[in-house]
Amino acid sequence: MFTCIEFLPEKEGFFTRVYEKIKSPQPEREYVQVRGATAFLRLAVRENNVDWCKISSCLRGNERIVLLGEEKTIPDGIPLERYKPSGLGMVLIFKTLCRVLENVNEPQKLSLSIFDEKAVLSSVIDKIVPLVRNACVYTEKVNSYFQASARIMKDSGMNIRIGEYETDKKIRGIVISDRYLTSLKEADFVFLAVNDTLSYNTVTGEGIFLEDEYKILKSPEIDDFAFASALYERNNGMVFKQKDFSSIYFAGKAINENDLSDLIKQKI
Repeated sequence: MFTCIEFLPEKEGFFTRVYEKIKSPQPEREYVQVRGATAFLRLAVRENNVDWCKISSCLRGNERIVLLGEEKTIPDGIPLERYKPSGLGMVLIFKTLCRVLENVNEPQKLSLSIFDEKAVLSSVIDKIVPLVRNACVYTEKVNSYFQASARIMKDSGMNIRIGEYETDKKIRGIVISDRYLTSLKEADFVFLAVNDTLSYNTVTGEGIFLEDEYKILKSPEIDDFAFASALYERNNGMVFKQKDFSSIYFAGKAINENDLSDLIKQKI
């Protein structure tokens, strides 16, 4: 569960505005049904009467994970947590990586390092089997990857090594990671789940196509990708993992997947 906070324009009419200044209205709660996901909570607040204490008192439990426009700041001391996308970005950059490596088409030359703290990819990691010579996973959810590794060993004979997420080892070659770590600075290519880090070796994705039936459920200030991520990660919206990033960047510059494949071929 999560909450979309929607800031509405103030009502027209002098007396209405004066009255609401004296007695600010309660935020309006509404559970919104979504095709392909469970319902989320929408909280409507008047732009000229933002009372964060009152907003907080309306929410409980998982509802306190809130999604709102980036220009809005939650004051210190208010027990609300701004939602930060993570899982969907990892899934989509993994799909990008697989397509890029398919175009490289030289699995015998490729090794892959996977930094996946929460084992987001453990159920789909089989897809890299025909694309690389070997792989090493760094995770805090070791048991999840042991099961995946055993399955892959049985089906294909590939041995996927598993290590602790925090490592001092300098990682080289091709990497996919849920965030940019200091150990990745010497890697050739780091496929990142989030686009908050720019380095010479980062491959990041941005944007997602969101159909109108989903767009109308939120205010325009709420980012499409953040909204899709929240539905996927918190409301079981599995339909969103079928999508792709709108744009791909290497070292901050837009690039297509074929050109990225060519760059990898030059490195191996």
